[in-house]
Amino acid sequence: MQINRMVRSYMVQIMNSEDFLKHVAETVERQLNEWDVSYKVLVMKLRDYELVIKNLDQEFQVKMTDQEVHVLHSTGLFKLDHKIWTELIKQGLHIQEGYGNYLSTVLEEVHE
Repeated sequence: MQINRMVRSYMVQIMNSEDFLKHVAETVERQLNEWDVSYKVLVMKLRDYELVIKNLDQEFQVKMTDQEVHVLHSTGLFKLDHKIWTELIKQGLHIQEGYGNYLSTVLEEVHE
């Protein structure tokens, strides 16, 4: 999947943290669907934010506080994506080779 830094920069500036988290979750789901269309990403707001990623018999969860989401949103274009993907990898999600620059951009050391 391809990602455009200029568009992302604009989105970071105009979106609030919750809407930006929803956008990032949709982006994560689109990437996962390139590998397997059965992936679903749900964003829930309880006491904290919780992303639930499901694929048939697999389930992954990423939890973040309001403060954490806000800080990640306000400090870099891909910091929130990086947090989600690194948590998924820690939980055993296998990253597949694919088309585009999205994952390589997100998973490289983020210095924005």
